[in-house]
Amino acid sequence: MRGAEKTGRGRDDVPGAKADGKRYAETWQTAGPALKGMRNEVMWVNTLKLTRKIPLPQGRELQGIGFNTRVDARAPEGEYALLEFVRRAGDTTATEKVVMQKHESRWMIVGYFVNKRVNLVGGKD
Repeated sequence: MRGAEKTGRGRDDVPGAKADGKRYAETWQTAGPALKGMRNEVMWVNTLKLTRKIPLPQGRELQGIGFNTRVDARAPEGEYALLEFVRRAGDTTATEKVVMQKHESRWMIVGYFVNKRVNLVGGKD
């Protein structure tokens, strides 16, 4: 069962779902003030478009969640969560990190990062 099904929330409530659907501008509407204080909508949407050009394996598995009061020297102190997801297919592993900020009792996206690795098989002996 996927996270949205487990919680009873809609698919759009899952971090990354709007980006998965290439609805980048919609992510700005629900972005947190820390993100909006450091970037404008055009910069954010273009960053997502570039990041999402990296072909990623389908599906994601939540690896962990961490909490902190600071995530970046430019962002104000507050309540932040870092969600780490892993996607695997064959020799390819992608790690997605989604940074959320709690603002007015709601968790809002303030960062998205992707790291993709291809595990190379050793050569002939």
